[in-house]
Amino acid sequence: MRLVVAVLLLVASLLPAQDEARAKALLADLGADDPAKREAAFAALEKLGADDASGATERLIDAEGHSQDPEVVSRCHLLLDSIRWWDRYILVGGEKLGAVDLATGQFAWKRNGFGAAWAGARGRDGVAYLAPEQGGLECVELRTGKSKWRPEGAATGFVSSATRWVGHETSAVLSLSVLTGETAWRLALPDEVDSIRPPALVADDDAVFIATTKGLRALDARTGQERWQRDGQGFQRLRVTNGALYACAKYGGTPAYVRRIDRATGKDAWRVEVPTDLEPAPVIAWNDAKVALATSVPWGNQGWTYALDADTGKVLWSTNRTTVGAWADAGGARAWLASPPELRLVDVTTGEGTAIDKFERDAAVFLLDERRMLVADYDAISCGVGLRAYDASTGERLWTSNAQGLEVPHSEYYQRIRIERVGTRLCLVGETAGGTFIDVVDAETGKVTLTGIPK
Repeated sequence: MRLVVAVLLLVASLLPAQDEARAKALLADLGADDPAKREAAFAALEKLGADDASGATERLIDAEGHSQDPEVVSRCHLLLDSIRWWDRYILVGGEKLGAVDLATGQFAWKRNGFGAAWAGARGRDGVAYLAPEQGGLECVELRTGKSKWRPEGAATGFVSSATRWVGHETSAVLSLSVLTGETAWRLALPDEVDSIRPPALVADDDAVFIATTKGLRALDARTGQERWQRDGQGFQRLRVTNGALYACAKYGGTPAYVRRIDRATGKDAWRVEVPTDLEPAPVIAWNDAKVALATSVPWGNQGWTYALDADTGKVLWSTNRTTVGAWADAGGARAWLASPPELRLVDVTTGEGTAIDKFERDAAVFLLDERRMLVADYDAISCGVGLRAYDASTGERLWTSNAQGLEVPHSEYYQRIRIERVGTRLCLVGETAGGTFIDVVDAETGKVTLTGIPK
């Protein structure tokens, strides 16, 4: 333990001097037993160290060797990469998968043959994790594309925590180290996991939850040992939020339910029947008002939101609109709801609120970014895109971007849009019939600072 503390104090000395006291406290939490505290410390340290990385990376890598705690070593390593490459690269895909340098708008590296696997590629810190459609997982340097590790096998459906990747292969679930790709554990589950895809497999730093063809299992994230098993169906949609486990799914002709499940025992803390319209992809969001939101796919023809007391499951209100974000601060808790073509902001505890804006296009994506709600609306079978930012608490429009997307010839229409935050930049990324485009946008003004098709 003394060695761990020594490493943490050395890390603190390398961060900006004015934040040294806060850094020491956060770094102590980095080795805490509480998974939520570890994750919160990691996120805070990412932001704290992002502005001053001069010389820190190499010295911290050396310091890692003094810790006897592999969890601390792993998080220090991830933190190093995060500080070094915080605001430089973004992963894009389509016909080619690669990393675009946001200083130039061009590929730093790219690969052929990944097809639609860009959606499964996961970038974090100074590395990227590539998950091609045919299976497998590869870790590469985000700056160069150079392979760091690539285990044998064709496991798929990977989800991650700070220190491990968990995926599945035929009749088994396995955990890989984020540092080396080595298999930490492998649990054979014959005839149970052939069809698993996220979110039927979710993980945090403490546990792995798996909805198999026979029921729901909880595993120790570090060892893979089973903690409990629950038979039955209806657990296909899983989410862990603020340490709580939720399931929301329908099975066959049975009713659809939202459940909060005791993660220690596997028993229902509460269960609420909801309309089948919540399928096929309900999700759960959480906020400081302790309201659980069960909702449907954003921007569909028919949406649903059920607001539930997170402790008791009591239905507080419901609506035929989809929740696209929730926000809480000292002034209260609010939810952003979408129902084409309207965007509304409501009180999370009552569902009461007002219309904020309307959109002309037939699809939209949303990103709740710090204190902003970002909305990009677009036509899925045409070209053109609009990007707006609103105050997350009040709904006031902050700016309308001059981003326009990519024009393509008539009868070649197709596009899919996403918004991503990379350090201080907002990136509007589109996969279209004319290629993949990126608009880099100033987060404070909405002004496009770089646009084009990476070459």
